[in-house]
Amino acid sequence: MIILMILTLRSKVKKPYYKKLNRLVPEVNFVWNYINSLSSYMVINRRTWLSHFDINYYLAGATKGDGALRLAFTSLSEIAKIYVNRRQQAKNKHILRYRGNKSPGWIPFGPKTVTYKEGYIRYRSLKIKIFDSYGMDKFTIKTGNFSRDPLGDWYFNASVEILEQYGPVGNLGEVGIDMGLSTWITCSNGQKFETIKFFDVDRLNQARSKSKKHLQREYRAISRKRRDYLHKTSTTLAKSYNFLVVGDLCSKWMVKEYGNMAHDASFYNLKEKLKYKTAKFGSILKLSPEAKTTLTCHSCGSEEGPTGKDKLKIREWTCSSCGSIHDRDVNAAKNILALGRQSLASV
Repeated sequence: MIILMILTLRSKVKKPYYKKLNRLVPEVNFVWNYINSLSSYMVINRRTWLSHFDINYYLAGATKGDGALRLAFTSLSEIAKIYVNRRQQAKNKHILRYRGNKSPGWIPFGPKTVTYKEGYIRYRSLKIKIFDSYGMDKFTIKTGNFSRDPLGDWYFNASVEILEQYGPVGNLGEVGIDMGLSTWITCSNGQKFETIKFFDVDRLNQARSKSKKHLQREYRAISRKRRDYLHKTSTTLAKSYNFLVVGDLCSKWMVKEYGNMAHDASFYNLKEKLKYKTAKFGSILKLSPEAKTTLTCHSCGSEEGPTGKDKLKIREWTCSSCGSIHDRDVNAAKNILALGRQSLASV
């Protein structure tokens, strides 16, 4: 089976080229702030919400002639597109936050703007050297951006199309997956992936007492460890099983209730990674609602299990109707698998 996949490749920019990119950041901020003021003016005075096509009309000519911006016009168009998306996410707020010197460095670009040749990324007249671990010359770069992290390091992020041939590799059949905080992932066959606490409060406090840069470096290390664990776990699951049913847990509610513990668990990121990895390895992924999966006995269907925050400590329970002894999470995973089978049969 040949699959067309769009992947984002991330490579670090070499340090001597940071200055070139830093000079472009004020121009990106200027364009964002101009669009922000223009959009606000049109809403307040003309009752008109500008689309990114409308905004492109006002940006025409900004990259040509004397005193022109050094940005490519596709970068201006991408800024307009992202601005409109952010405005819609903010429920059509007529003005968004302005970008200033403390805003993260960010230089977007559109199709056919960036090329890779002889180890250099070419953006207009700029030549930027990167650490190329992917072999960028094999790919056609579509869209992407240069991004600066809080420590001042620059990265090149590019979307590329890849045509690859994959076949089904899973040999363990089907599995239901229940996600939680006590145990991160519980499978219907009893396999468990334990919760790893990436946030070390003592280390963070120690870094905070030294300097802001030490704290930012610690947060970056946490992010990298979490991302690595997510990739390894999602790859293991996608490769091992042909049919996966994942409980569609509400991540926002979990974060609201449990804070950093839910952030560490990264339920949403795990589901997103499973989506493209199951497609890549020829598996089927279904998201199933988790309502009543914990309190329902998978053997007889009676709803007698523990429920509510006050009963989270109960990890095993016995069904009074049929006498089955259940592990709380394994039982929920089996119910999730049953719901996934039903939804697949009804299609």
